[in-house]
Amino acid sequence: MKTKLLYTFIAIWFFGMSYTIAHMHGIHLAVFENKVEKSDFKISEIPNDFGMIHILTEECGCSQIIAEYLIERKATPGISESVMFLGDSKTYEQSLSKSGFKILKSKNIKSYIEGVPLLIIHNKAGEIKYSGGYAKTMVTPITKIQDLALLEQIKNKTAPENFHIQGCAVAKNLQKELDPLGLKYSL
Repeated sequence: MKTKLLYTFIAIWFFGMSYTIAHMHGIHLAVFENKVEKSDFKISEIPNDFGMIHILTEECGCSQIIAEYLIERKATPGISESVMFLGDSKTYEQSLSKSGFKILKSKNIKSYIEGVPLLIIHNKAGEIKYSGGYAKTMVTPITKIQDLALLEQIKNKTAPENFHIQGCAVAKNLQKELDPLGLKYSL
């Protein structure tokens, strides 16, 4: 009887842990389709020909990787580069500012952004030329970040590659759908 109870406990534990691990991994495989358009996002005219807005959230590991990458590479001369954090940002704001990035405060941006990290490239007049992810795959510490390559494609008047956002959900309805148990997102 004890052996049967032990095997039952081990089986329940094994399947419970397998479900939890698969669920947590599956959250990171979600692809977000951000529908950012000029009507949604008011971009001021800039003195340079092009600008880049990096939209991040401090709670997202992918966004943290992008923030650290931006701090290391510094703002690109001749390009108006801004970083917008959704929610509070205490960790990266000062370092990004020292690296030449303008820090923007988020207003009601979460209403049409599904996931981050999100890159927006726009022209001098504020017209969005690219809105999407930073790479072909999910952002990890070894991912080759393609923001500058995308900017060069736009400068050369070629259609930029369209990378999906593979990161963290910021829309509450998506967080609930992706994580009904509240393991990653505190609902």
